[in-house]
Amino acid sequence: MNATTEAYYHLDVDQCLRYVAKAIAVNAWLRSIRSSTADDGQNAG
Repeated sequence: MNATTEAYYHLDVDQCLRYVAKAIAVNAWLRSIRSSTADDGQNAG
């Protein structure tokens, strides 16, 4: 029973870490897009 509980706990932690990693990657990607568009706007202006 303890082994099963620990297995589920590690699984949840792994899923959370993956979700956080994806969120960070998406945020960095959106920042790069916003910064690139902002730079283009400044260059155009």
